[in-house]
Amino acid sequence: MEGTPALRAENKGDGSLCLTHNCPSRETTRRWSSYDTSLGLTDNCASSETSRGRIRRHAARGLWLTVVLLLASLLMGCGQAKEEHSLLPDSLRLQVGDVVFRRCTGLTSRVVMMSDREGIFSHTGIVADSAGQLMVVHAVPGESERRDEPDRVKMEPLGRFFSSRQAVAAGVARPKDAEAGRRAAEYALRRYREGTLFDHDFDDNDTTRLYCTQLVTLAYRQAGVRLVDSVPEIIDLPSFHYRCILPSQLLQSPQLQIIFTHETSKKVRRKH
Repeated sequence: MEGTPALRAENKGDGSLCLTHNCPSRETTRRWSSYDTSLGLTDNCASSETSRGRIRRHAARGLWLTVVLLLASLLMGCGQAKEEHSLLPDSLRLQVGDVVFRRCTGLTSRVVMMSDREGIFSHTGIVADSAGQLMVVHAVPGESERRDEPDRVKMEPLGRFFSSRQAVAAGVARPKDAEAGRRAAEYALRRYREGTLFDHDFDDNDTTRLYCTQLVTLAYRQAGVRLVDSVPEIIDLPSFHYRCILPSQLLQSPQLQIIFTHETSKKVRRKH
């Protein structure tokens, strides 16, 4: 019959008879393979093809395992190279009232840097004492603990504020009047505990909500020190038009002494 494989009888030696057919077509192979295996019926061609399939699968698994191991090694290497650390040196000891600066890479930071031609920082805060631990109090957008919470004045450890994961530059300026610095820090801490909202309108006339440089200047003003004498700068960019105090204005305040900057720049080298 056409399509029927040739059969060969083989005595297995235990009284049973094994029937073997030689390399039928794929269609025939599929039909015969459905027979009861108790008949001892084997397909030489199908067995050989199955073996080759197993070899290919094992080779593919080995290749994928190699690729996965290589990628894991690369990722581990990158993770070690970019291990999170603080931009502040361990030898630097901050004090209550210190004004701290950083530059990040987010959209808001880029807008500030585009507007603040004289600056190298985009954000600022003030060091305060919370239960014996030095913390940074600052007003920042987009860093709420939960997505459903509005932006507020927040407080966080120094290491997190200066973390290399979000900051690419850092600076510290110390008040010449240490007592005024302590009073300013206490005011900033009080505004944090009150849950003061972030001022997305950057309105210096409204102190119920605060943005970063406004918080610092207002805190020192409450302590009797005027950090900035000049009027707020105008930020005029597409979809962004505000008048606000820029970080460079604080950094250049005669009431502050620069004690550390993350990068060497002529913009922050001045005589006090």
